[in-house]
Amino acid sequence: MELKTPRLIIRPWQQADLDGFAELNADPEVMRYFSACLTRE
Repeated sequence: MELKTPRLIIRPWQQADLDGFAELNADPEVMRYFSACLTRE
């Protein structure tokens, strides 16, 4: 199922999303309110 608005698409995770997700989770500025950054593993 996929939901679309003019600004947003909500859909299940896809394999192609993993690189961008890993990059966000490794960024200290993005993760500043979490206990630690996450690694790809």
